[in-house]
Amino acid sequence: MADRKGKIIIVGLDGASFNIIDPLITAGRLPNLAFLKNTGACGPLKTIYPPLTLPAWASCITGTHPGKHGVYSFETLQPGSYHCKPVNGSDLQVEHIGRILSRKGKQAGLMNVPSTYPPEPLNGFIVSGMETPGRHSEFTHPLDLKKDLINKFDYQLEIAQKYGQGDEKSYRDNVVSIENKRKKAFYYLMEEYPKSDFLMVVFRGTDVLAHHFWRFHDSTHPRHDPEMAKEWGNTISEHYVMMDGVIGEILSKMSKEDSLFIVSDHGSGPRLRDIYLDSYFVECSLMTIKPNLKYWLYRHGLNANNLIKFLRTIGLPSLYRKLPMKTRIRMRQQFRPYDVDWANSKALPLGGWGQIFINVTGRFPEGFIKPGSEYEEVISLITENLLKLQDPETGERIIIDVKRGNDVYPDAIVGHLPDLFAYFNDDKYVGIGAQAFTNDIMSPMLREPSGTHTEEGIFFACGPDIRNGHVVGAADITDVTPTALHLMGLPVMDYMTGKVLSEIFRPGSSPDRPPEIEKNDQRTAKEKHILSEDDQEKIKERLRNLGYL
Repeated sequence: MADRKGKIIIVGLDGASFNIIDPLITAGRLPNLAFLKNTGACGPLKTIYPPLTLPAWASCITGTHPGKHGVYSFETLQPGSYHCKPVNGSDLQVEHIGRILSRKGKQAGLMNVPSTYPPEPLNGFIVSGMETPGRHSEFTHPLDLKKDLINKFDYQLEIAQKYGQGDEKSYRDNVVSIENKRKKAFYYLMEEYPKSDFLMVVFRGTDVLAHHFWRFHDSTHPRHDPEMAKEWGNTISEHYVMMDGVIGEILSKMSKEDSLFIVSDHGSGPRLRDIYLDSYFVECSLMTIKPNLKYWLYRHGLNANNLIKFLRTIGLPSLYRKLPMKTRIRMRQQFRPYDVDWANSKALPLGGWGQIFINVTGRFPEGFIKPGSEYEEVISLITENLLKLQDPETGERIIIDVKRGNDVYPDAIVGHLPDLFAYFNDDKYVGIGAQAFTNDIMSPMLREPSGTHTEEGIFFACGPDIRNGHVVGAADITDVTPTALHLMGLPVMDYMTGKVLSEIFRPGSSPDRPPEIEKNDQRTAKEKHILSEDDQEKIKERLRNLGYL
């Protein structure tokens, strides 16, 4: 296929969801997305499981599921230990689209795309995403671009503010300010790199506002507050309207030969409770804590979570917020990995949304579960206990299915594939692991965060080769990169698990042909980028503030 003349631009709206978009289009408030829907192709975009931001965007830009690119969550096990560290782009085991295009002689630019820190050299630019520790980090390629963006736009990376009741205005204004700086910086880079063949930017505000403002937006949420909703109930919708304006500005800067994709990494919906799987595993004798003073205090309710609840009850939550970040993190971690009696713990839940590892011989330092019948017995025991969990107020089952890792991601060849994935009822419940012990197995009906991720994102496409008014059938987040490569006249890598969305192309157009497949073993032998302890804690605190950990 001959190279095309126009560029491809991908705009990522993190967490954008048709359950918000469709009513706004009907109301005439999203004219640019309505235009794309009528003059291009659109439909739901199935994401990975669990629907976590960082591995989902990694799947988007690599064309592979987590079993191939190696990132399953925001954290990963450190080799030969029970400790976790935050993941970053150096953990990806395959090339992302920017590197592929650069290798093919194309110019590419990526801004704020999760899983691109540290930025790799390529023909073009990278401004790294949410896993960047902070502005002190070298977060751009080329290096001097960082100074340029900060001096010209006061460029910000990711919202670090912790949201609490009463912070609505400052939090909303902070998110809007960051997004405005990002859009101006992106427009600037569009002009600075006019020969780019591919550009991609991710805006995170649609996700972070849904996390904290969902109970104002959704009148059916158990914690909906009608009085507060009068002031804050339109916050999420207004941000979508703002992003629609950004899409309109990008459309106005495009040539008639350019193509535009709008994608999200997952959808958004209500979050009812957190399920503390490690506490549940202790109750079910799947994990064992060493019998020390901390454990005695824990069993009698003397822990950080209850202290924080008490401070809130007496109106002094600010005392907790004034503590140094390291102290707050240590307080919330009732137990550390060294408090667990691993030699007598059959399994450990790590990461978000119920990713479970069996303490297998040879895999972990004190692993003792042998492959075969003993392993199968533990699998059955965990599955039985997880499926028994019920919401005490509604009687609903909390976990509706438990699947083996190899069934979720067949032929997984890299990374720390969990042995089991727990599937939560309608994504309303979130499993919390990684030694986040509390006295409760599940939280009360949540005020914060009141929103969570769902498994259906969005996909829009328009351009000279895209069909008009086409409703996309079964699109997957791993299809985005293969489709973009094919549209650019380039082959799809044979290791990619995604497919080319051939149905979106106009009959007789240049990309309306079978995709070319390139045999490729482009496994990236990257040096792991190890963060300092302080940077790791900053990232973990930010993730906790969003309810990811």
